[in-house]
Amino acid sequence: MPQRDPLDMVLGIATKFLDQAAELDGKVEAAIQAGAAPADIRLLLDLANSDRMRALAAAQAVLPFCHPRLGAIEVTPAPPVSKSSFEQRLETMSESEITAYLKGVANGTLAIAAIESEEPADGD
Repeated sequence: MPQRDPLDMVLGIATKFLDQAAELDGKVEAAIQAGAAPADIRLLLDLANSDRMRALAAAQAVLPFCHPRLGAIEVTPAPPVSKSSFEQRLETMSESEITAYLKGVANGTLAIAAIESEEPADGD
């Protein structure tokens, strides 16, 4: 018996489930056109979604092997060090200062770039 590649096997499983989901999508369309009961349509939709979730689970299992960098990405809030000067300036401003800047921007008398500077722009 030839040795099977586990990566190919799992990718094949993911593909199979995606193909089944696409086939069920076609059946949903046909059921809608035929005037099928909403409960029957819902059942077909649930089956298709289950197949998509199974494909997702299989794809997640092989992601670290196919794309190691993507598998290692972690999304977290930005640390304070990476905040832009614009965000830092806004955090130090009072509500009335922010309102004055927004009014200036809305009136066209103040550019957003001026907010990034440490001193208030002309026209405040």
